[in-house]
Amino acid sequence: MTVICRIRPFLKGNKRGFVSLAVLAGMTLIGFMGLGVAQVMTTHQEIRLRQILYQQAYYINQAGLEYSIRKIWEGMSSNVAAPGISFAGGTFTSNRAGNIITVTANAGEAQVIHQVISPTQADCMNIDIANVDVEGPNEDKIEDIWLYKICLTSITIASLIVTWAPDNGEAVNEVKIDSDKWDIFPETTSGQTTDLVPDWVETNTGQNKIKPLHFHPFNMHSKNVQIVFNMGDGSTKVVNFVTPPDD
Repeated sequence: MTVICRIRPFLKGNKRGFVSLAVLAGMTLIGFMGLGVAQVMTTHQEIRLRQILYQQAYYINQAGLEYSIRKIWEGMSSNVAAPGISFAGGTFTSNRAGNIITVTANAGEAQVIHQVISPTQADCMNIDIANVDVEGPNEDKIEDIWLYKICLTSITIASLIVTWAPDNGEAVNEVKIDSDKWDIFPETTSGQTTDLVPDWVETNTGQNKIKPLHFHPFNMHSKNVQIVFNMGDGSTKVVNFVTPPDD
């Protein structure tokens, strides 16, 4: 008996199956690779977008800081409440608490917050002693010290520390700034704190004159004088001068 096995066609069919599986596997692999590339590109675009928005928020924040500082030096409030001021495709808000200015900028989902130190009340008060003089029947009044508010919405003087030399036992018994007057009792001697009750508060930008610092009971000519102004925010302003000699 003769047995004939037809192997050739079986091998051909099997080969075609392997080829089909290889092609399918290759296509699947390429698909996964393509998906991975697409995910990488999407992630890269998201990162790039976040970087752009952060840079945008950063520059908006810088503009907000400049705005706030300018308002302070103009003697106006620097506070900006939500929703804020629109600028360059975003917004910023500003808040001054004590001497700290906090500016918050938003651009899309990005947010940048920066803080800077505000000028103090002492920074915002200029003092002119060019024409300081001694007046009064007993030559016991130091006058013509000019005070200028140059920034912030207001400045406050809470107290003075007046020191002089030579010290011959004089004492401060009166302080007058423009129309505001304080009778000092008990009198304060050299180096002691002279409290102004109530505090002296200035809201207008301009000049104010100390007229006078009244001392009792001696002549105040040819004195080395230092005045420390203690401001309402805890800052201090110091001025030194020599009173003119007696004519």
